[in-house]
Amino acid sequence: MGWFTDSEGTVLTLRYLYSDFKDYGNKWVYTLNDGSSPGYSVSQRAPDYSIGSLALSGSHTLTSMVIHWAAAVSRSAEVASAGNPGASFNPTGVLSNSTGCLYDAAATTNIYLPQWTPSCFTPGPDYVFNTDGYALNSVTYSHGLTAQLNLLAAASVAKNYHLGSHFATFEFGGKFRNAHKFDDSWEDEFDPNSKYLMTQFPLNFTNSNYYGGHYPLGPITDWANITGFVNANGSDFAYSNTYGGNNNNFDMVERISAGYLMNTVDLGRFRLIAGVRFEGTNVSTLSCDCTNPVTGQGPVNVPFKGSYFNALPSASVRYRIDDNSVCAWSTGWDWRAPIPNS
Repeated sequence: MGWFTDSEGTVLTLRYLYSDFKDYGNKWVYTLNDGSSPGYSVSQRAPDYSIGSLALSGSHTLTSMVIHWAAAVSRSAEVASAGNPGASFNPTGVLSNSTGCLYDAAATTNIYLPQWTPSCFTPGPDYVFNTDGYALNSVTYSHGLTAQLNLLAAASVAKNYHLGSHFATFEFGGKFRNAHKFDDSWEDEFDPNSKYLMTQFPLNFTNSNYYGGHYPLGPITDWANITGFVNANGSDFAYSNTYGGNNNNFDMVERISAGYLMNTVDLGRFRLIAGVRFEGTNVSTLSCDCTNPVTGQGPVNVPFKGSYFNALPSASVRYRIDDNSVCAWSTGWDWRAPIPNS
């Protein structure tokens, strides 16, 4: 969306955008392993993505001068980006020794719908839907966010003047951009000290047309019931977290500054252009090495900085042969001054 206004010699424009996408849902997964024990997990998919931007620009035409300027800010973020909260269950009892649940290649007519031997879904030692055959292994929760903030400012001025009897234009301008990106997401993990079976957390849900009827849907668990149980019995769970120790954590700031000076002179059929452009970049990062080589523990924050500066002078000559043809020559130089990294 945007807003626009125009008065004599002045144009102002405002553009803005905001979007929020909540990709919420629950996921229940039976993992079948050809010739070995199955597994089960439940997770609550809760990613929340948002983006927003605001940009204001202006253009002013004066008697012998034109001014352009712009300023903008934008931000994007994902909440709880360390992963989906969830619980995993490991096979126990007779199911922990299950080897008869096998992939059935002869019955598989569609590679995207693999089929399994009947013993997988028939009550017995290989019955993957035996809720007494799965014990709670761990429960995880996701916190923090990943985000990026961009700031921009730019302006340019063009001034018309005469060099003797010749028309000329002098221009100068600059742009600054600052980008800050980071990931501070982390997880809580609760591992039970006692044996809690999947059958303790039932969810009354059925679907007779699961995968178009190609697979049966077994019993599933109630995520809210699991989290409520952990909250009520916290002393019977071993707690750990990745706060400050997630290998995906980082922080980066990148600043780019640029500017230019340019002069144009018309000498009859010749047009002479000379100028110089400047550009400087500074980068600062902080990453996480979650294993300290000295103590064997983490985390260790690893900083890094680097920057450089470029000056790019250039010149060109254009000769107008006639109204439809021109001949041009140009050249440029690159002068770079790297600044030591740290």
